[in-house]
Amino acid sequence: MKPMLRAILLYLLLVGTPVLGILGLLRVGQSLTPPISMRGTWTVQLSLQTADSTSCASAVSGSDQAVLAISQSGPQLQLILKGKEWIALAGEIHDTTVTAEGPSASAGAGASSSIHLNARVDRQAKPNRLLGQITFPNCPSHIAMAFTATRQPESEGQ
Repeated sequence: MKPMLRAILLYLLLVGTPVLGILGLLRVGQSLTPPISMRGTWTVQLSLQTADSTSCASAVSGSDQAVLAISQSGPQLQLILKGKEWIALAGEIHDTTVTAEGPSASAGAGASSSIHLNARVDRQAKPNRLLGQITFPNCPSHIAMAFTATRQPESEGQ
């Protein structure tokens, strides 16, 4: 009987421990929520309210409209603002707030100027909208330009 008891205890130890570990991880992970999906192509409308911002927007596009391509891995975002020039930004999303930053193409060697993007996701709008500001270092007084980006319908469910 002693070898049988030893086999049962060994079985409980080798099988029971991993099962308890998995159940513990499932319980801890119940309260986790994934970040909202930002991935896709967005049409960007820049708000050109001042004459100074017009010269800043010319770096983004020939007009007041550009395209924002977003790829996502969890809360980490890679944004590419496509217009006259391509501007790559790295950022993240927390709840409905998006922050991103990237090097300025016009910054000279050794310059620490960077482009900053701050926005929030309007989930009430269909399709989703992104409302925020983008700051270009080559703009006078580092003007923050307001923008509205609308997710293109074919990229919503991705």
